[in-house]
Amino acid sequence: MKCFIVDDSPIYIEIVSSAISDFCEDIGSSTNPNDAVSKIIKFNPDVIIIDYVMPEKSGLELAKEISKNSLVNHIPIIMVSGENMVMKDYMGDDIDEFISKSESISVLKGTVKIFSNIGKINKATKIIDVNKSK
Repeated sequence: MKCFIVDDSPIYIEIVSSAISDFCEDIGSSTNPNDAVSKIIKFNPDVIIIDYVMPEKSGLELAKEISKNSLVNHIPIIMVSGENMVMKDYMGDDIDEFISKSESISVLKGTVKIFSNIGKINKATKIIDVNKSK
């Protein structure tokens, strides 16, 4: 499976990468939300993990940008945040799940595994739909 992480903290990217490396064989990342969409398009992951609070562009803004791009809008998005907030109030069509950075690594791993499987199915369905329209 392929997972992509967008977080302004290289340390958090390393922590998450290490935690999910047993089932995400290929992990891409970006510390800059402004170039993340182009990297995600090239990488073509099964799931995207996005930090909520980043300089220049919030995770919500990035999620909206991803959801508007037909090349990547089928990929599940997991929003993570160190902010103490009720993220479910902010979740809409752009975000599939929210996890607090204070959650245990096992919660993060389980959630990423579930949504990467969903993403793999979404990707296969999208390929089938494209082939049918040819």
